[in-house]
Amino acid sequence: MRTNGSPLFERYDAATDIGRRLYVHDRVTSTMDMAWALAEAGAPHGDAVMAFAQTAGRGRFGRAWLSEPGGSLMLSVILRPSLDIASRLSMIGAVAVRRAVADLAGISCTFKWPNDVFAGGRKLCGILIDGRVDTGGGAVVVMGIGLNLNMRPADYPEIAAIATSVLVESGRRAAPEEAAVAVLRALDAVHAETGAEVLGEWRGALHMLGKRVSVSRRGGALDGIAEDVAADGALLLRDDVGALHRLESGEVTLRA
Repeated sequence: MRTNGSPLFERYDAATDIGRRLYVHDRVTSTMDMAWALAEAGAPHGDAVMAFAQTAGRGRFGRAWLSEPGGSLMLSVILRPSLDIASRLSMIGAVAVRRAVADLAGISCTFKWPNDVFAGGRKLCGILIDGRVDTGGGAVVVMGIGLNLNMRPADYPEIAAIATSVLVESGRRAAPEEAAVAVLRALDAVHAETGAEVLGEWRGALHMLGKRVSVSRRGGALDGIAEDVAADGALLLRDDVGALHRLESGEVTLRA
């Protein structure tokens, strides 16, 4: 297999803005890196990169993304959003994946704040948002989507207890190209919806709202009740003395 270099092929879909052009590679270091190279060369809003295998895939906090070739959808999407949309891209990505997975395999998903998609109580998909400012002062974002498709997490001791896949949850195998098209079309549709519509669907599927949680963040952990989320996706947590905290990032753990 070739690593990086030219894509195996390009797919063009004139019916969408997001995903109109999809560059498909056999093996890359990271689809995020490939997408950023395209973005910095002037690629337009909606261009996307997928690969059948990665040698240096990463998730939040620099964690490695584990999967055998063809076992997961590894997709990165270039977005040039307005400022109001930029603040809710994690929500948009999660809602799009939830709809795509329901269409692909009939799986009902929930969300873990801030940007994970769960099925059967385990992580099915992670979403990574990496944003910068372009030379004209506008926002440019690469959204990374890592969706477990045909892998069996039990084969990976590091994630066996916390991860799942479309195959495990539904018994159905999904080709990465098929999943990429489904996710991109859903992302195109959700991106065009109002903030209230997206927030409503995302909030309704957050499985930790109303529950006691611990949020690890810089400066230490904060415990309390996950009371609600703000319009931009920030978590509103009520601590044990009644103070309300607005959290924009962190790692959430449910508490008894």
